[in-house]
Amino acid sequence: NVEAQGGDARVCDDPSRLLDLNLREVRVESPHAGFIVKVDAAEIGNAVAAIGGGRTRIEDEIDAAVGFLAEAKIGDKLGAGDALGLLYCRDETQAAAASARIRAAYEIEDAPPSLPNQLIKEVITA
Repeated sequence: NVEAQGGDARVCDDPSRLLDLNLREVRVESPHAGFIVKVDAAEIGNAVAAIGGGRTRIEDEIDAAVGFLAEAKIGDKLGAGDALGLLYCRDETQAAAASARIRAAYEIEDAPPSLPNQLIKEVITA
């Protein structure tokens, strides 16, 4: 709950009232075809923090409007140039740096990953 954390809940209904949404939307693309076998979520978080979405020092301001929306997940088969996700940033310098770090956070191989047992074995319907 936004209010329970001292925030302004109006941001949920109309983000533009509280956030500067003058952003660039950058499609981060797979560098080559294959299956996603691993994603370094910490590196993606660090890439977003570096463009203002988090702090690298305690006194840094946080830009709550920037971020990364992942569209591809482990096990997905991608073609070269398919979307890994969308990066929201302020300028081309941020876009280039963060996109490169995010692309590098995805490990893509020719063979599909061996996935652990699923939490749901099967869904039974009437």
